[in-house]
Amino acid sequence: ESLRQQQDALQKQMQVAAEQLAGNAKRLNVCEVCGAFLVVNDAESRVIAHLDGKQHMGYQMIRDKIKEVKEGQIKAEELANSQKKEGGEGEKRKSRDLSKESDKKEKDKERNKSKDSR
Repeated sequence: ESLRQQQDALQKQMQVAAEQLAGNAKRLNVCEVCGAFLVVNDAESRVIAHLDGKQHMGYQMIRDKIKEVKEGQIKAEELANSQKKEGGEGEKRKSRDLSKESDKKEKDKERNKSKDSR
């Protein structure tokens, strides 16, 4: 009987201790830029130190560059689409024809050189 009372008392103490730990646990947020854990309602100096930190700033630079590259790709696609609508296919044909003509001229030059060397 006394052992059961001791067991019950220990279980109650354990529950109280678990509740106190849960109540004292710090709430954390995840930084959306670099993924670091930040304590909610932490001192302003710590938050500023985090924002000025190398890791946070590095991730921010990477995110900015990714955004810039994606915007460039979108603009390039829009430009290509607008050129297709305005007859961009004709321009491609012209450039192909020009490259064929230059290839022919080079072959002719090579033939003439080989004839002259004979």
